Amino acid sequence: LDEFCTGLSGGAGPDVVSTLKAHDIGSVKTLVSIIQKQHDNFEDLREVLPGNKFSLARRQLEDRLNLEIHLQKLFGEESHMVKSKLQEKKILGASDLHHVLDGTHPEYGSTFEILPGKQNMKFRNMLDDSLQALPRL
Repeated sequence: LDEFCTGLSGGAGPDVVSTLKAHDIGSVKTLVSIIQKQHDNFEDLREVLPGNKFSLARRQLEDRLNLEIHLQKLFGEESHMVKSKLQEKKILGASDLHHVLDGTHPEYGSTFEILPGKQNMKFRNMLDDSLQALPRL
């Protein structure tokens, strides 16, 4: 959870993590269940990160969680490997990946630039084909 929240705007990561832990949310899996409206106690992130103080952090978390969900649906067991390669290139959320896929990212113009090599061709093709299914905030 700490790593997942690292780099949230305004240095909000530590505040977000401590607030989430105060609500007994200790994993990304639990956050995914909240955003998918499958959690027993919380309907959305506003309940655990209330107020204007956390509004930007909530949006960023939703963006990251949407990428997490998207990669899991696309790659299943291999999603962790693809996610780590994306993180190395600072592709942290669905909006970052959208920008790569539609050619508007300031640093990367294609998935080949973030997943180079023949061994990653399957992953690139799947990502390229998934643009329409990728949630956009």
